[in-house]
Amino acid sequence: SGDALQANGRIYMVDSTVIGGGDTILSRGTLFCERCTIKSNSVLMWPRNPKEVHGNVFLDSTFIGTREPTTFARSPQNEAFSYPYAEVVLLNTTLTNIAPEGWSTADKGGNVHFWEYNSRNADGSSVDVSKRVAWSRQLDKIKDAKVIADYSRPEFVLAGWKPSLEVRL
Repeated sequence: SGDALQANGRIYMVDSTVIGGGDTILSRGTLFCERCTIKSNSVLMWPRNPKEVHGNVFLDSTFIGTREPTTFARSPQNEAFSYPYAEVVLLNTTLTNIAPEGWSTADKGGNVHFWEYNSRNADGSSVDVSKRVAWSRQLDKIKDAKVIADYSRPEFVLAGWKPSLEVRL
């Protein structure tokens, strides 16, 4: 169902799969996913991070819409809620059954970061991003090289915390 993963605080996920419906990932903190798969039949996530922290970052991950059209995230502004600093950054993601607009509603008066870089179809070809919503941003390999490099490092996203995947026997 919705809220299959509630990401509060700082979370590092690697080689994991999250399957849900509705807002599959509801986050109030920072989530860094590396080589993860997210499957949903509706909106994949609803980021609610405050200004002080990063939101959801996905590196070398896969998004699968199990029912078309599926969108990445929403961050609507209405009378009860406003999340003007919602952040979702997709780097080198593989996409299946994602709506051409990519993103759902957002608080357009704020500083929402719905960013994407090097999205690919399941066959490896580049995703057509020409119909993405106006408030999202395609990162440029050269112009945004530092942003891409920073957001590719868990310690940047997770406020200095560098996760260790050390195996002890």
